[in-house]
Amino acid sequence: MRRLERRTPAHAAPEAERGRLVLTAALCLVIAQLVFRGWALYPSYFYLDDYSLLSEAQEQRLDVSYLLEPWNGHLMPGGRLVAWLVSEAGTLNWGLAATLTLAGQALASLAALWMLVTLAGRRWGILGPLALYLFTALTMSALMWWAASLNQLAMQVGCFLAVGAWARYLRSRRFRWALATYAGVALGLLFDVKALLIFP
Repeated sequence: MRRLERRTPAHAAPEAERGRLVLTAALCLVIAQLVFRGWALYPSYFYLDDYSLLSEAQEQRLDVSYLLEPWNGHLMPGGRLVAWLVSEAGTLNWGLAATLTLAGQALASLAALWMLVTLAGRRWGILGPLALYLFTALTMSALMWWAASLNQLAMQVGCFLAVGAWARYLRSRRFRWALATYAGVALGLLFDVKALLIFP
């Protein structure tokens, strides 16, 4: 009896190789961005509202009333939790604050990559929008100002996850992707009510 063999189309191997090259190039861009932003971030320090945020965290217990108390007009229980953790780690622990900020930037960058791959596939064309997001000067001010980064980075992660998950839901109609969309919005809302703007 003759054995039947599954054969892959001739174009499948080059496409898979191209996909691997695109992902490798994208990850190299992400790493380059993190190295540059780490170089800018670690020699910096707290300023302006950072001190009042940390002061409030040191003076209060970690409970629901502290987490849900608006800060400068922002309802940001996630940001207050991070501030409390940084304040508990020592007086003005910039090393921890900078590391958490850089970790948040890494999550946002990877979420942006995942969203672009979801929307357009592993194509060379996604590197342009990804590089624009990774290296634009528009996001540097929010990164360097710690209090602002607590809001902005989480909203970026939530937005990218929500958009990518919603695209997957529209294609598959699987309920888990609808839940993932709402989870992305909820993540952003933990750090700022402006995350409601993700919906439109």
